[in-house]
Amino acid sequence: MTVLQKTDALATRPGKVPGWLMAVMAVAAGLIVICFVVRTVVSWRNYGDLENEGGIWTTIAQDITYGTLYRPLVSDLGYGGTRYAPLHALLQAGLMKAGIAPVTGGFLLGVAAMVFVMAGFYVLLRRLEVPAWFAVLTACFCLAPYCVRSGILSIKADLLAAGLDIWGLVAVTFISGRPTTRWWPAVLLAAVCFVLALMSKVTIVFGIASAFIWLLMRREKKKAISLAAVYGAGVLLAVLAVQWASDGRAVAVFRACASAAGGWHRLAKAPAGFFPAVFLHDKAVGGFWVAAIVLLLARRRWTDLPTILLIITSLATLALFGTRGIDINHLIDLYLASLLLLAVQFRAGRVARIVVPLVMSAMVIHAATSCLRDAKQIHVEKRRQVMEATLADAGQSRLKGPMLAENPMLPILAGARPYMLDAFMLSVIDLKDPLVDEKLSDDLVHQRFSAVIITPNLTHDTEPTPLDHWPILLKRMKEHYKLNAMDGQNLIYLPKAP
Repeated sequence: MTVLQKTDALATRPGKVPGWLMAVMAVAAGLIVICFVVRTVVSWRNYGDLENEGGIWTTIAQDITYGTLYRPLVSDLGYGGTRYAPLHALLQAGLMKAGIAPVTGGFLLGVAAMVFVMAGFYVLLRRLEVPAWFAVLTACFCLAPYCVRSGILSIKADLLAAGLDIWGLVAVTFISGRPTTRWWPAVLLAAVCFVLALMSKVTIVFGIASAFIWLLMRREKKKAISLAAVYGAGVLLAVLAVQWASDGRAVAVFRACASAAGGWHRLAKAPAGFFPAVFLHDKAVGGFWVAAIVLLLARRRWTDLPTILLIITSLATLALFGTRGIDINHLIDLYLASLLLLAVQFRAGRVARIVVPLVMSAMVIHAATSCLRDAKQIHVEKRRQVMEATLADAGQSRLKGPMLAENPMLPILAGARPYMLDAFMLSVIDLKDPLVDEKLSDDLVHQRFSAVIITPNLTHDTEPTPLDHWPILLKRMKEHYKLNAMDGQNLIYLPKAP
């Protein structure tokens, strides 16, 4: 038995928390909130987190406003192909239909999703018997990692999916220990939340898997099976609805894009992507994850819901990094699972009541300084001005026609409809469908684009396969287009004179 276990064995009640410890946590929470607000304002003004993924989500939403859910892989609209679930795009499209500008609507959705996550996290902690004051301050700690801060204004579905997953777990806590007549509403609510989470992000199965295993380990087999059955039925109905709304295209689009040219050989390389992501690219995630793993091994409470959630999320996130195109936005769920386990252990005993808040506060204060550095860097980069200069240079083209841009956000900001949805997915689809290569080559040869805008770091750092035709297509493009300007990392090519 460890020292922590021996000490905790003497404590059956939470006991009084020292005032200085509450003050330390309050300072850490206040700092991260203030720094977060500063960073968010700077990013909002400068498009600091607006990258090509946000353009993809916004293009899908824009297509919906025109009546097209999941454009064909190759059509008169241009080039499609995505593995993004529809819910976030549907919400953004609704805001666009209401007259809100595409980028502004995406930003508003991100802020609302963050509030949704923090509220759900607070309620879940309270359901797990964490004191109210500690739950409030811990909910503020949700803002600590870079993946969360940047995810708010990057126009992605990760936070929406995470929030729905958390609220699903809240509903699950009302299932266990209740008579049959009272747990069915909670089963339905939990299943709906988990289905909507999946309709926001196709990889988010952490919540439903954890809930199912937790109920089984509590010997509530009937409830576990009922939850899984309702969830399965909900997923089937949702998939059929999306397939119908997309005029039968959705399944084929996902089949073409889902694995992103992955496989067992890439899955074996997953640790090479995962560990640098958590320990180099987003150190707050790495710190909280290691602290949670250490506490988990020390206490060995294997049947607790937070423990099960952390184990499943850790294994699933590690596996995800065996797929091409995975970025640190997939660390959000891992961070929240780690934070949840640490927060719940606060009530475990005297030592935990001191050590856990101090460790958490120290890491959050360090994250707050990183947050301010982010804000400074965003201000220096002035990404919005770079985008405006890029569009001005592209507007000098002598030809009319759609703009071909690796970053689909650029045509959107120009008030146009992106011709290419996702350059990365286009290279993946091109491996399977020669029609893509033929059409794009023909479009380039006949100069059907008013401008071609290449942003090298968006596509070429994703480890293209030896059969990837994208470099070949770029070489072909340069035969018919000339480099006119370079704004930031954007290379603007305009049609050559005949």
